[in-house]
Amino acid sequence: MNLKFVNLSECPLIISMPDLNSTPNLEELDLHGCKNLERAHKSVANHAKLRRLNLEGCSNLHHLPDVLQSKNLQLLNLNDCSKLQRFPDIPDKIKGLQGLYLEGTSIEELPASIENLVSLENLDLRNCKKLANLPFSIYKLPNLMQLILSGCSKFIEFPKKEEDLSDSHSKMGFPKLQILDLGECPSINSMPDLDLTPNLEELDLHGCKNLERAHKSVANHAKLRRLNLEGCSNLHHLPDVLQSKNLQLLNLNDCSKLQRFPDIPDKIKGLQGLYLEGTSIEELPASIENLVSLENLDLRNCKKLANLPFSIYKLPNLMQLILSGCSKFIEFPKKEEDLSDSHSKMGFPKLQILDLGECNLLVEFLENHLCFPYLRRLCHLPVSECQRPQEIGKILRQYLELVRTKVRHSLSLSLSVTNTESCTSSTKLADPLNSLKLLFFNCQIRNTVLTIYIYDSNFVPC
Repeated sequence: MNLKFVNLSECPLIISMPDLNSTPNLEELDLHGCKNLERAHKSVANHAKLRRLNLEGCSNLHHLPDVLQSKNLQLLNLNDCSKLQRFPDIPDKIKGLQGLYLEGTSIEELPASIENLVSLENLDLRNCKKLANLPFSIYKLPNLMQLILSGCSKFIEFPKKEEDLSDSHSKMGFPKLQILDLGECPSINSMPDLDLTPNLEELDLHGCKNLERAHKSVANHAKLRRLNLEGCSNLHHLPDVLQSKNLQLLNLNDCSKLQRFPDIPDKIKGLQGLYLEGTSIEELPASIENLVSLENLDLRNCKKLANLPFSIYKLPNLMQLILSGCSKFIEFPKKEEDLSDSHSKMGFPKLQILDLGECNLLVEFLENHLCFPYLRRLCHLPVSECQRPQEIGKILRQYLELVRTKVRHSLSLSLSVTNTESCTSSTKLADPLNSLKLLFFNCQIRNTVLTIYIYDSNFVPC
């Protein structure tokens, strides 16, 4: 028989898999969603031509053959086979299998013979709630590029790496691994050694609530681009320095016990997003200036942050600065001209969004106009009842005049006034310079928060 493709997906009455010996040329078998299928036929174990086997969502499947020897198998999908507790042994090398998907199964362990999947590139074990560990032989998968373990609530750590001089693979770790996802693994208390993953580009440990320390290898990893530690609420220690040259995103949001950010001794040209919301950081290092490509800096709800270093003005590409909820933050550092440093005249040359909600900052910081030459949205500007409307209006008028001079064409201004005792109102002023004073005299100043948009014909406020 020349049958190559069989699709029996979403057939709820199927309780047994067909005998594949009658289809020697079969290349693809799709049984996904056959919820009453309980057993895989033994003929699937060593079928000569089978390339793709899809059993996803066979929620009553509890038995696979004891061994897997299908030499040409390229993809095996067992996602959401929630009753499956055991994966077959692989007695011989299978050179074709590139994708193995075991999400949501009840597998407790992988066989040591997993090393025989020598071409495996993608291994998905997310939400395997009973999986506590991996065999040491997992390090002998030379082509593994993506390993997903997110949601494995019992998973504690990778096997301890012991050098075996008789086996060259023992020194390799995961030589091609690019993505490692360990998010929402609450039992993890230590970060893996990234020296075992020299080509790693993305590491996700979000929601690992018992993780306490970041491994020292993260400090200077050559290929790492994205590091997500959001919600690691017990993380209290990062390496003393950060030198990962290719890092593009670092997410430390809600690492509530983290009090110190590393020094950055050398320029890091890749990092564009730094997210520190809800940390206990008290200050940023002066070397923050070495994040020369930083565009987004989120410090919201950093309750212990009282000030910023003067070097914050030396971030030439910063576009968004979020300081809302920093209740101890009082003022920006005083700007002093340093003729020996051209950057000192720049301020924030590209800053467009500045959020100051629930800060104790006075609006007078805008008097240093040169620090904010292209600000387009000033969010949640707190206005104290002791500040006179005339003074606020004067400062904002001066600032708007400066921006108009910089861009050399007409501007519009939209201002949103939020008051705890009244509804939010939004007014677009056709002639902001002449109307601003009247607006401030007429609005109620007590408990007032302003959101100001300054835009031209090519900019639409959010």
